[in-house]
Amino acid sequence: MTIVKDLKNSKEINKFKNDVVKKQKINQVVYFDKGGKDGFQEWVLKRLEWTVSLSRSPIHQAERWWSQTLDHRLIGLMAVSSRYNILPEQYCQNVNERNYVSMKTVHNLCTASHTTLQKIVSDGISRGDLIPLVTSNGDKRFSIFTASDTMCKAYKNIKNWTGF
Repeated sequence: MTIVKDLKNSKEINKFKNDVVKKQKINQVVYFDKGGKDGFQEWVLKRLEWTVSLSRSPIHQAERWWSQTLDHRLIGLMAVSSRYNILPEQYCQNVNERNYVSMKTVHNLCTASHTTLQKIVSDGISRGDLIPLVTSNGDKRFSIFTASDTMCKAYKNIKNWTGF
């Protein structure tokens, strides 16, 4: 950041930008070959294979649908962890109730608009991936939910793909 502040005129700025994005010859690049695969390299290859198979799978497949955006991933992971009653305390409305996700938590953690988040959750319910839960007040806006059996199976499948 200080380098950019020190540049006075547009010629210096353009020269700096050109140096940063300069193409390199293949023989100038230092590769990270360690003479074999370590744990990180194996993880990268599994991640690559998972991403390729995910991009080729149909959108109706749960693994792909819940991987569309970071908000989809976050909602999906919170739902699955709530189904196993392991939702971390900082993502719960009540410390003793770790078995559901509230829309309040979703709105606090996700970056999409209120309407988009409501749409993701309602689509998840329509798909059968999320189970809407009824509160004692009889709320009909799907304000709390958890994951279905099929969604939990899909996330176990993701675990097998990625090797986590």
